[in-house]
Amino acid sequence: MLETFEFYEAISDYTIKEGDGQSFSITKGDIVSVIKKELVNFTVEKDGKIGKVPKTKLQLKIVEDLKKQIQGSVQMGLDHYKFIERILLENGNNEIKLFVIECGIVDSLLRLIEKNMENITPENIDILYKLTDQSSENVIQLLLEKNIYTTLFKILDQNNLIIVQLAAYSIFNILFSSYLTTDQSNHSTHPHFDQVSKSGGIIKIYELFCRNLGEDMNNTAAFCISIIYRAREIDQQKQMRQNIIKHLKNILLHDTDEMTKKYAYDSLGYLALNPVNNLEITKDGFVLQL
Repeated sequence: MLETFEFYEAISDYTIKEGDGQSFSITKGDIVSVIKKELVNFTVEKDGKIGKVPKTKLQLKIVEDLKKQIQGSVQMGLDHYKFIERILLENGNNEIKLFVIECGIVDSLLRLIEKNMENITPENIDILYKLTDQSSENVIQLLLEKNIYTTLFKILDQNNLIIVQLAAYSIFNILFSSYLTTDQSNHSTHPHFDQVSKSGGIIKIYELFCRNLGEDMNNTAAFCISIIYRAREIDQQKQMRQNIIKHLKNILLHDTDEMTKKYAYDSLGYLALNPVNNLEITKDGFVLQL
């Protein structure tokens, strides 16, 4: 018995027989994900249902075909997006993530988003979020080579809150993951600062903060800016420095969620490594116990 998770295509119809509770109907051309292979039958998933289908009714679905299906229109290939989401959710290890990136699906998805920015769906952006969530340095590097920042920063302008949230979380994931790979024993700055700054990302993130889309988005934007400006003066504009630091201090003083307070504490710690930022942090007698 082999445990796996691959795409297969039905090459003929298969109708469930009465009383056979282990199977379900498939139609020629249906794409299913195979989650277990046995001698005679494959256990497959389709539309959230799991059952057994004779392996003679299926053929391996080439990833290149999958990639072509998601090109052209945001609405095309919605089932494929859901399949990819399912794979990343249940089998989202770094090996699977590398496969999804290297086979070209991310390239197709980013082009699709850029061409249809006003019509993108949460399913589109959720794939990017899952690819960035707790990912290895290799995965993050490949995504950076795809210029993922540029697309994510553009998405922050959208009106759909779920889409904006997923993009903001993805940006945070990349920034935080990359920060963890740097030498934290000294006052090293974030390795992506120039890339984010030149692409206008700092302004985009601060604009998100100023949109006041809710506490969660305000916190996420503030955390992102503090990571970017680790050991650097927030010099884009004085108001940004004042507002971000004030927000982080308010979290420490008034928020009841311990994890959120920890992020705020760490964020102020990053900023305090710069004397100008530290002066803003301590100007009203506030003491950050580092």
